[in-house]
Amino acid sequence: MKKFLSYSLVTIVCVGCFDVGPVAPKAEVVDLGAPSRVMNVVSTSGPVVAENFTITVNVTPGATYNLQLTHINGEVLHSYGFTANASQMSITLNYKDIVNGAYDLNLMDNTGRLLKVPVIVQH
Repeated sequence: MKKFLSYSLVTIVCVGCFDVGPVAPKAEVVDLGAPSRVMNVVSTSGPVVAENFTITVNVTPGATYNLQLTHINGEVLHSYGFTANASQMSITLNYKDIVNGAYDLNLMDNTGRLLKVPVIVQH
């Protein structure tokens, strides 16, 4: 009986010291604001731009959005994130450092929708 108890104790200690691996950290909760219900482009300063490009959009106040200028190969060249504070917003983006060419300006909302606007940079 003594041997059984000593083996049991050794087994319990060994199992208790066994490393089960890293514990996953708690997932960080990110607030994306109010769900986007409205997202459309009202106007732009044209497809051809030398430096500043202005886009006017209808959006949902309190929702988060992102404007990304992307190359045809999918590379993101410029990104601008914002939280809508009005139902219609006019945003000016500076593209003076972007190389001449044709690009897509992607407007994305916090529900996963995407709108593409063509942009041609010519300095």
